[in-house]
Amino acid sequence: MTPATLLADLRQRGFTVRITESGRVGVSPGERLTDAEVALIRLHRVELLARLARRGCHACQHRTSVSTCGEPEAAGLVAPGHFSICWCCQVPDAGRNCPAFKEHRT
Repeated sequence: MTPATLLADLRQRGFTVRITESGRVGVSPGERLTDAEVALIRLHRVELLARLARRGCHACQHRTSVSTCGEPEAAGLVAPGHFSICWCCQVPDAGRNCPAFKEHRT
């Protein structure tokens, strides 16, 4: 399994994968990971960290042409049911851990 497919598989199955404050790969809920998945994460740690570091609002499909978030509720930037225009630069590093992040396909 490649780092890209591992990351996609974990996210598809409901895991949150991020860079922790200490610079490690963080996966939650961690207790749901199998021993084989933990081994794969360790094996691909460097590649996963590089891939996660590239994440950001600048690389998200939801960023509009005027640099606002097209999915602010899903991104956790506004309360459910509320309307707000959220500039992608409002919250530093918001895109890095955004649950709604979808990478641009080029």
